[in-house]
Amino acid sequence: MKKIFVICLMAALSAAMFNSCSSDEFGPSIFTISSGNIDKTAYTAPLDSFVKKCFLMPYNVDFKYKMEDISTDVNKNLVPATYDKCKEIAVLIKYLWYDVYRQKAGKDSVEGETLLKKFSPRIIHIVGSKNVNPNTGTEVLGETASGIMITMFRTNTLDVEDMDYSNEYFFKTMHHEFGHMLCSKFVVPQNYRTITAGTYDALSWQETSDSVALGQGYISQYSRNNYEDDFVEMFCVYLTSTPDQWERRLNTSRWAWEEVEVMYDYWSKFNNKVKVGTADIDSVGYLKSVSDKGDGKCTIIRKKVKREDTSEEESTVYAHTIPDDEGNIQFVGEGGHDNILIKFGILKNYLTENYNIDIDKIRDEVNHRSYYYNPDGTIAVDEQGKPQNRVRDVLPVLLKNLEEYNF
Repeated sequence: MKKIFVICLMAALSAAMFNSCSSDEFGPSIFTISSGNIDKTAYTAPLDSFVKKCFLMPYNVDFKYKMEDISTDVNKNLVPATYDKCKEIAVLIKYLWYDVYRQKAGKDSVEGETLLKKFSPRIIHIVGSKNVNPNTGTEVLGETASGIMITMFRTNTLDVEDMDYSNEYFFKTMHHEFGHMLCSKFVVPQNYRTITAGTYDALSWQETSDSVALGQGYISQYSRNNYEDDFVEMFCVYLTSTPDQWERRLNTSRWAWEEVEVMYDYWSKFNNKVKVGTADIDSVGYLKSVSDKGDGKCTIIRKKVKREDTSEEESTVYAHTIPDDEGNIQFVGEGGHDNILIKFGILKNYLTENYNIDIDKIRDEVNHRSYYYNPDGTIAVDEQGKPQNRVRDVLPVLLKNLEEYNF
């Protein structure tokens, strides 16, 4: 079958270091912030001035956009981000991460700013290329080093024309890593850890599709890695989802799903009944991958249903469903819907009680910055039903403002 890269967010956190620095008051900068450090004649002066004024001075964050080998895995073939992409990611990190929490976390902007001073990373490191693990085929989108530095990869592929792509590979990563930082002071509650404790799988989570994971009570496939990634994935997926997108995930989680290898001809019989790539249609499900071995096989993901009893495994795959007395499909197994709602409730209380963060206010602000709205307060959609992209139109304005920064 065609090799599919699955995505992971590596977060190798050092709790001891986090607890130590997060409990301290925000003190003098550990970096030099003298205006003399900026060469006003350099073509990078606008970005240097921007990151100094917007990250270093208010939050004590060193924004490193010139990739440093010492801060990356020397065994990986990584390349720096282009200057133009560095400008884009810098203004978007401020627009969709720092400004959101500053305005909406806590009772006012002062409390939000204090939260960022305590829990944002000390270093944000930008890398242009993908970071793929050759042994597993998984891709690292972002990683934290000892709770001090966040590295963001594949910046050269940033494309705000596609918000689904940008959320998956960039904006969700921002909130994911920030979620880990919040967990450094107040750990994941014990009652959250035990809900799906028996099905975490750090070795093969990447082999589980999102639909199957949702049916097991996880908001994403990476949530199955461990309970803390489960916790912060719930956090970042919610923040980067519209209400409709979130409800579609919840709907998918109502069912138990399975991955089955079948002949492509079998799948094609149902192809006109479903939309490829969606997971909440009917018992057939959707196409995951097509074999590249020339054997005519493919892998589909479908809801588990009651089928004709047969002793042969191959026959079971193709067996007809057994309807109930009224002719309705009988689904087998319970989905993870209830567990996901329980987990989300624990997350919501955790944020409110420990940080005075209303996750709904954060999500609303992210959505208002990301999409256009109708007069009735709903998110506007295009002819394909996708939310209308606002970031695409805002980015040129942000970049123009960046060019005006100077010291």
